[in-house]
Amino acid sequence: MRKEPWQMTREEWLKEARKEAKTYKFPGEFIINAGFNHKRFVAQALREGKPVPLKVLKDYPDLLKEWERMQKQKSKEPQKKRRKISEIMAKVRKGEKLTKSEREYMSRLMKQVRKKQREELSKKYAKLTKKELEAIFAKRNKRSKSNDKRKRAKKVITKPEEYYLWIKAPNRYDVLGIDTP
Repeated sequence: MRKEPWQMTREEWLKEARKEAKTYKFPGEFIINAGFNHKRFVAQALREGKPVPLKVLKDYPDLLKEWERMQKQKSKEPQKKRRKISEIMAKVRKGEKLTKSEREYMSRLMKQVRKKQREELSKKYAKLTKKELEAIFAKRNKRSKSNDKRKRAKKVITKPEEYYLWIKAPNRYDVLGIDTP
């Protein structure tokens, strides 16, 4: 499998470029441009948070410094986040009113927490087999089962990743082949 440009050292990238340049009308110009482009690929990968190998970064001292700065900043972020949350929670415990920015911050944080919880539930319940789903359905009371069999829900779940929705609220959702009429 061919490596991505940002995974290769400058020397490896230029070797690849020389091989490819033989097919071009002006190979020298292609090789020169390839050298400039490599640094752009590496910088882009760093901005995207890709795991650029250190041996690649050693070819570009300015990018290496940028990477080190980013690593320091990453290690400080969780501490700042925890400190801010604890300050806000202390205000809540004291009964003080939160500022608009603090409410917005907590709202964003709770959205992230809920999203992570949904992803975890989705992974957990996506592994359920049809028999296990039928067993869960069988545990529901008689009235609920008869309603499910008579009436089709607005949302019918077909993807295993969405089974958690049905587990949480079986009256709102139907799973195809389990409780659909």
